[in-house]
Amino acid sequence: MKSNFDINEIYWCPNCYRSTHINATGTLDIEYVKAKVQPRISWDVICDKCGIDMVMLDTEVFEHVALLNKKGYKTIFSCAGHSIYSPAYISFDIETSNYLVDENISEPEYWLYTGRDVGTIINPDNGITYFDDGIGDVVTLRPYSGEVTKRLISRMGYTWDKVHQTELDSLLAWITNLPNRI
Repeated sequence: MKSNFDINEIYWCPNCYRSTHINATGTLDIEYVKAKVQPRISWDVICDKCGIDMVMLDTEVFEHVALLNKKGYKTIFSCAGHSIYSPAYISFDIETSNYLVDENISEPEYWLYTGRDVGTIINPDNGITYFDDGIGDVVTLRPYSGEVTKRLISRMGYTWDKVHQTELDSLLAWITNLPNRI
């Protein structure tokens, strides 16, 4: 059995910040994909300058993640969000998480910090609210809850794409205005 594929991925070097775009289409044998390709998380892409593994990023948050890291805000996970049930997020390493909290860096409009301990915590020093998402001691930025997004879509006539783009635009504006840490 044959199946079409469409690959549109950006790989980024966390060391030198180079990126490469892989865009391919074609047809694959389904049994071959199940046996050989599917177990792989992504293509092995090595930075031609540093010789280290490059990281795959969703194209919609590539600019966001690259700029954060260039400014010294180290990220460890990210997702552009693919539906109302799978929202975008960016998780920071522990050092950056501590910096965001200690320096009272407020979250971007339409976004919340999540992470830290179990349950909801309000930091008494800066009033930032954290909600446990199971990642531990790192801070993760997420758009407002899915319920808020669902209400905007149903009551205000917004589409998910419009809400999602508004969230990503707000995030990029926030990142652009962050002070450099390097």
